Amino acid sequence: MGLSMKQFGLVSEIDYTNESSWKDKIFVTLDIDWAHDDVVRNVADFLSSNHIKATWFVTHQSPVLDELRNNPLFELGIHPNYNPLLLQHSTSKGANAKEVLENILQIVPEAKSVRSHSLTQHSALVDYYAEKGLVHELNVFIPIQEDIILKPYRHWTNIIQVPHVWEDDVNMRYGLDYFEMIEKVIDYTGITVLDFHPIHLFLNANAYEQYEEVKDFLQDYQRLETHINKDSFGTKNFLSLLVDKITS
Repeated sequence: MGLSMKQFGLVSEIDYTNESSWKDKIFVTLDIDWAHDDVVRNVADFLSSNHIKATWFVTHQSPVLDELRNNPLFELGIHPNYNPLLLQHSTSKGANAKEVLENILQIVPEAKSVRSHSLTQHSALVDYYAEKGLVHELNVFIPIQEDIILKPYRHWTNIIQVPHVWEDDVNMRYGLDYFEMIEKVIDYTGITVLDFHPIHLFLNANAYEQYEEVKDFLQDYQRLETHINKDSFGTKNFLSLLVDKITS
């Protein structure tokens, strides 16, 4: 397969009954995770300049959402956070899981796709998603280095389950070689969904410690800028090189 056959796609285009809707495509997804608006803008500009389609999973209300909506390369899904309910460590955006879902859908009423923060899954949640008209759920992660060929599949609620094979933060935790991962992504014959986070792309992070260093000032954009990794190959370099390889 020639590299030029690969192209970027949106999650909404994935139809489990039609292999051509996802075969030979790369789906860039981003979990916003309460990132600073200017971090999101920086990453959106980077994606746009490289003509990368992307599905953004939204965590909170922000003026930047309308900017993303107005970009024809992008679409918005939801990224509900059920952790406060499960772990009881902070104030929840809802008294129960259904309220958490309904509250985030008020922010992104057009959403058709969902990935939970921390990939939280539950059969009852999938029932809620179906009730709310969501079409795609992306809470299954199978690392690409395991060489398991994946495809989308139908849940009994008719929600399309879309597994993903690579995450920027997980790559850092495993300590995987970025160049080897690029080749695996290019050669992979299953559904190829990649999960990024704006903060890691912005920082060009290549070690989880780089994120740990900025956790206390994630809303201080000027200070974040001083921590951008310019010395070693990182997350933004990974995506840039991937673009170069599939468009060359």
